[in-house]
Amino acid sequence: MRNRNRVRLVPLLLLGIGLATASCRDLAQLVVLSAGIGREFHVTGISSNLSGSHLTIVFENSRFAADPEPVRAATAREVAEYVRDHYPGYPELQQVTIQFGSGGSSGGFSSSLQAEGYTFTPADLGPAAGP
Repeated sequence: MRNRNRVRLVPLLLLGIGLATASCRDLAQLVVLSAGIGREFHVTGISSNLSGSHLTIVFENSRFAADPEPVRAATAREVAEYVRDHYPGYPELQQVTIQFGSGGSSGGFSSSLQAEGYTFTPADLGPAAGP
């Protein structure tokens, strides 16, 4: 009976290791992507969130949040195109959302208000740029 339980646990253990490895790889790719976006757009305070096939990039306390809407929309598209061309997980994505946050502080408390996001699909962005 004990050996059967061990045999049943082996596939579960292997599955857990595989999921942990995939999660670490996804996290590492998102860290590299966020750093690349920061360098490309000369900003700091970028966060990324992958939820299934939807990637969200948030510019915290961003100077872009104060730009006129057409400028924010164009910047969001440029960021989404950067994701398309530089994120290895892009082929699995169905949506990329870019948000520009703005914030302030009052009485020692700071807040970040998210401006409306811009969502793009692979059909919106077209094919990835060549190497």
